[in-house]
Amino acid sequence: MRAMKLPYLRQRKYTNKAGETWIGYYYEPPRGAGGEPGVRSKPTPLGNEMIRKGETAATIPPPEVLAKYSEVAKVKVAKSAAEGTCSAVYTRWHKWALAEVAADRLGKRTLYDYEKHWEQLEPVFGPGPINALTQPLLLGYYDRRTSKDRGKREINFLGLICAWAKPRGFMAAPNPVDRGLRHQLKLLKVKQPVVPAQVYRVVWTCGDQLVRDALDLAYMLATRPNEALRVPMPEAGATELEKIMPKTSKRGRVSVKIPITPELQEFIDRRRALNPKSLYLLFDEDGRQLLPQGMVRTRLYKAIKLAKKVCEQLEIKWVNFTRQQLRPTVITQVDKAHGREAARKLGGHTTEKQTADYIRHESETADAAVLPVFDAALFKRVEAIKADLAQPENSTWGKK
Repeated sequence: MRAMKLPYLRQRKYTNKAGETWIGYYYEPPRGAGGEPGVRSKPTPLGNEMIRKGETAATIPPPEVLAKYSEVAKVKVAKSAAEGTCSAVYTRWHKWALAEVAADRLGKRTLYDYEKHWEQLEPVFGPGPINALTQPLLLGYYDRRTSKDRGKREINFLGLICAWAKPRGFMAAPNPVDRGLRHQLKLLKVKQPVVPAQVYRVVWTCGDQLVRDALDLAYMLATRPNEALRVPMPEAGATELEKIMPKTSKRGRVSVKIPITPELQEFIDRRRALNPKSLYLLFDEDGRQLLPQGMVRTRLYKAIKLAKKVCEQLEIKWVNFTRQQLRPTVITQVDKAHGREAARKLGGHTTEKQTADYIRHESETADAAVLPVFDAALFKRVEAIKADLAQPENSTWGKK
């Protein structure tokens, strides 16, 4: 929201040792306004406000400052250009949210997502009164929104603003975002298909050794995309491997113990030989811990892009490969080979109902082995195609 600009209204700021910012408002008329040419009149104090550390000053001066300005400047100024509107309520909420972030009661990433939601909502709902929000209005916005998932998140955020404003006296009408409206915004869950063994092996071959190890570990442990990067290095002679689960840590389930199979033991021994002092199974070439948005994801995307071209030449049916597909693929295989209880333990679920959401029995899956069987012939063919695609004459760089 743009800052209010009033003629001859000046601000003076001072920050103390505690990080609080004092803002004083003054009316400074132009030179000669007092009757003497070239002489500046003494500034008239209008009021002040104190901004706590971590908070952001509002774009509109306090109401008492505006009232004093109207009296001194002899002009009529509205209490606020956005008084009672969604933008005014959002400004107050945002100031409160910054204080919550400073006190570690609200995450910075969460606030960032909320701010992105407001960027979409402000042009539509910002100038309008918050008491005029109705369910037909919000449902019409949702129907016109291209991304239904984003539209649902934005409407839920608007409901959060209303729930914050109502007990504080900034909203008199009932909150339009209730259970009935949310029921109308339900999205159909699109289940990710399982990864065929041939597609997995083609992507695995197109990646470097770090990508291959990251895929294999995620496949053997049925981890979520970023959980494989946090698997700690087990002690020598350990019989179980600890799988860290950040998603469910707030609900008391921090980790799951996985029995170390011969295949997994071979993987652990090979990774330990690369860096015996590492605290994690996966690390970069310099022995440093990997980040979720770092090199593994970038290299995997390059491998997927190359694998798609390889599958076209090998006439293998391509399935849109993502890291999120590995978890349902493995859980489906374990469920088919060893039963629902074994799949539940591997997935780290508390109930079998949660595990059922990952089962894809309608697709082709392996019967026993967790990792697809290594095909030496397919490996040689993929390597040959990779070398052929890497030739300069096949490069499209600089070509129109």
